[in-house]
Amino acid sequence: LEFLRKKIQQLEDSTSQIQKYLNSGFGDAGEDYYQKALEFQKKGVKSEALEELQKCILLIPHHAQAYFCQGVILAQNGQSDQALNSFGDAIEIRKDFWEAYYRRALVYMQKRIYDSALADLAIVTQLNPQHAYSYFYSAEIYQEKKDYARTFAYYNKALEYDPNLVSAYYQRGKLYDREQDYVKARQDYEKVAKMDEKLKMQVLPLIDKIAGYLIKDALLYWDKGRAEVERGELEAAFLSYTQALTMDRMML
Repeated sequence: LEFLRKKIQQLEDSTSQIQKYLNSGFGDAGEDYYQKALEFQKKGVKSEALEELQKCILLIPHHAQAYFCQGVILAQNGQSDQALNSFGDAIEIRKDFWEAYYRRALVYMQKRIYDSALADLAIVTQLNPQHAYSYFYSAEIYQEKKDYARTFAYYNKALEYDPNLVSAYYQRGKLYDREQDYVKARQDYEKVAKMDEKLKMQVLPLIDKIAGYLIKDALLYWDKGRAEVERGELEAAFLSYTQALTMDRMML
């Protein structure tokens, strides 16, 4: 019996060593396929990249990054359902894979599955609180839902973490314009004009349009201020003049 126990133990040890060797070999080969896929991806050769990624996944089934790259390419190819599956596999392997949640959210947005997109973007901001684009796209979704309070809140959050996010200024400016908050709309449009030459040509007519609205209101506040001065209401007059100058700086 003792002899048999030793033989069984030796067999188990040998099997374990063989398995470790095979796993190591497969892992090295799988990683090679992954690196080749990245090279093909950089060159824009998507079909070959997908083939190499599939080989990698066959050898290393828990390679989260391979599933992620697969999802990115599939999304670029317009294969949204397959991309969602790949991102889902990556997330299943790595629960903290915020990039996969973010990319999956963008696919959900394209498919107009807004609640799922918002859920993924919320996870992104939990895992990476300073990811400005997650707040920006959340704002875009809430604007589609006509929830303008949340829309403003998320545009503001996006700009808090990325003050150079010109798209957020542009979209927020349009929303201020729609809400007839022309002073804030003009401020956002002017920032866009300074930051982006392409968008500048689009916002300059909007700035001119707003200037026309504000001149009329500024004159009303200016006359109101003069009347308040005559009545000796100096504090009220100061506020009226300040409002007029805010609306039309040419009154300085």
